[in-house]
Amino acid sequence: MNYKKLACGFGAVFVTFFVMEWLIHGVWLNSTYEATASLWRPKEEMGNYMAYMIGGKILVALFFAWIFLHGYTGKGMFRAKRARRHRRDLCGG
Repeated sequence: MNYKKLACGFGAVFVTFFVMEWLIHGVWLNSTYEATASLWRPKEEMGNYMAYMIGGKILVALFFAWIFLHGYTGKGMFRAKRARRHRRDLCGG
């Protein structure tokens, strides 16, 4: 396994997740969250769980990068077609 590619892929996925979640939840949905503040936990209490959220993002980003590197072998279109056929047979669709 190429650990340099794994580290680069992990970094790219991790940063992309953080930026997208900041845009979605911090910018676009912020007014909605403020309008429905009575439905949510206080921000101070949510901050206590931030370490768990970051840990979850690290695991998801690591698995995304690992799955991509494990599945991407660079062997061309015939290998991709064969894998697609196997997925179709396995999923029944």
